[in-house]
Amino acid sequence: MFTGLIEHVGTITSSSATPGGCTLEIGNSHLILGDCHVGDSIAVNGACLTVTGFDAAEGWFMVWLANETLARTDLGERKVGDQVNLERAMGAHVRFGGHFVQAHVDTTATITSLAPDGDSLRITFQLSSMLTSPPPHSITPYLIPKGYIAIDGASLTLTAVSDGNHTFEVMLIKHTQEKITLARKRVGESVNVEVDMVGKYVDKSVRAVLEGAEVGVGGAGGAGGVGLKAMIRKVVEEVLSERGHGSPKRTRLPDMPAGGDVSHKAKALYAYVASPNDPTELSFRRDEIFDIVDRQGKWWQVKKMDGTVGIAPSNYLTII
Repeated sequence: MFTGLIEHVGTITSSSATPGGCTLEIGNSHLILGDCHVGDSIAVNGACLTVTGFDAAEGWFMVWLANETLARTDLGERKVGDQVNLERAMGAHVRFGGHFVQAHVDTTATITSLAPDGDSLRITFQLSSMLTSPPPHSITPYLIPKGYIAIDGASLTLTAVSDGNHTFEVMLIKHTQEKITLARKRVGESVNVEVDMVGKYVDKSVRAVLEGAEVGVGGAGGAGGVGLKAMIRKVVEEVLSERGHGSPKRTRLPDMPAGGDVSHKAKALYAYVASPNDPTELSFRRDEIFDIVDRQGKWWQVKKMDGTVGIAPSNYLTII
């Protein structure tokens, strides 16, 4: 886990590509290697990478880029001499001044404009059209004005978002411009993008509920919005039942016990509108209380508190 507060800017001193991936050596990194160990995680331009070798005295460390990392980020395009943002994994002793950054890059974006605004710099980005999974355009719902975003590993605040154009904007104050590599990039250059992980978890949880899937069990939910349909159906049935037009499915009441001197009361579980063609039926409100007089198949003869006697469907009633 990282904070998105860049600790240091290093320089790529060597790059060695193979069919299986790529090895980068990053120099000018003395300031972050004092407590380094092989196997530690360091975010390089926003990508969490594992240290495979280092020399604290000479100020360099090596990382391995798998093909997945090369496909998801722009690190494969970096050349010897390029500068990169560096951040060690968050320690328990540091202030948490950025936001939760996993350093798991979602996609890349391209700088489309650089506009000075006093001492600040406004930068606009276009989400890339590269084929990644998920497609880059699908992350636009997670981009909200004044929300968090990590660009090349730096925790920044979104100042504008255009869902239709798949563009977004951030503003760098003077201090930030001096501490990260972003202000040195030009229009047309690419950056690594990671959206706020909280938004992704909320989105998946809501989708799982609406689509009828269990959270955390393979995929984002069932097909066809089964859960959403069931939810809507339930709400509609409840509303209709309250208005006396529903068809609740409940087991009928038990048989009347022997002995005519035993008094039973029932409560209406749902409202009911009597049929205009049957004068023996009663209309009643939800939660209305009755005296049970007799059983007539699936209907019960009941007496209201006002003395009115009639029949009511037993699956609308419960004994109390």
